[in-house]
Amino acid sequence: MKRVLVGLALTAACFSFALAADDSMASRYGNTVVVKGPDGKEAARLYYNQDGTAVRKLADGTEIKGTWKMDGANLCFTQVSPPPKPDMTTQCNPFSGPKKVGDTWDVTRPDGTKLTVTLVQGRP
Repeated sequence: MKRVLVGLALTAACFSFALAADDSMASRYGNTVVVKGPDGKEAARLYYNQDGTAVRKLADGTEIKGTWKMDGANLCFTQVSPPPKPDMTTQCNPFSGPKKVGDTWDVTRPDGTKLTVTLVQGRP
């Protein structure tokens, strides 16, 4: 019986490692995504959690809590708190793919706004 339990535990552990390896968001968990606007000034910090929750901290200190999910080639954020305005439903942007801490990349939002994004270690 012990062998069966150990085997199941090892199988579960291997499966969870395989899932983590396939998770293109894994490097973002526990780290900070820093977003700068076209003017080069910091616009927001994003904190993604593996459970699908996220927090946006705007430059003025405002915190927006919500959920995130992948929708095809887009990364989507749905605001939960504070309650969003009716016209501010889920916001989706093209997903830039897996990144490593220290990577910087450009993002063009659907409205044409160009942003510079950096993945920073930890949650400063």
